Amino acid sequence: MKKSGMFVLLLLAVVALVAVGALGTPTVRIIYSDKGNTLSVLSGDKSGVELPTAGGFPRASGHMALVFGTKHVSGIKITPYGDKFVSTSFDSFVEIGYRWAGVYGTSQTLWLGTQPQWNSSAIKLTDSWTFTGFSVSISYPPSVGLSSSGNTVTWNGDDWSGEVWGLQDTYSGIEAEGLLTGFRQVSLGAHFFKGPSISNWVTACARGSC
Repeated sequence: MKKSGMFVLLLLAVVALVAVGALGTPTVRIIYSDKGNTLSVLSGDKSGVELPTAGGFPRASGHMALVFGTKHVSGIKITPYGDKFVSTSFDSFVEIGYRWAGVYGTSQTLWLGTQPQWNSSAIKLTDSWTFTGFSVSISYPPSVGLSSSGNTVTWNGDDWSGEVWGLQDTYSGIEAEGLLTGFRQVSLGAHFFKGPSISNWVTACARGSC
């Protein structure tokens, strides 16, 4: 990632963590932190946690055209379940230069209800970043959970403890070179609920089809 984005990334991570608990006081615990990737879990109080509405983020088209500068791209999806909902959202910045682009930001998936249970029995969060164009080559840090296929970088994280209700991924260093024409991000969150009378996954996919 270009140095100009590093300070913004650190600030973004702090703001994202604080914003989640702006009205409540959830516990945020880092599971691992590698170059370009940090996975955190959220537990405890969630009574005051609020999310933006579906149109609350500045939104780009499903496939963003790349022009020089820094572009803000984001998305949110809310799936009603139980007495509230499961949500997945992301907030990213794409830095674009001559035949180069890099993305950094934060994604998260949350279960904000109390019924049928307070915590999720398991949680999965998947992020994918796709760069389109000609003669495209991609790169990313050798971080836990990151892989690639073609022009797409994918990250997978999960928690099976049954003791948390949210996952958060902070990412950077995902880059592409070539004659670039577009960028697309998709974030998919899945929460598993297991009890005497329930056993099902509830998903929420931010941006595009999952």
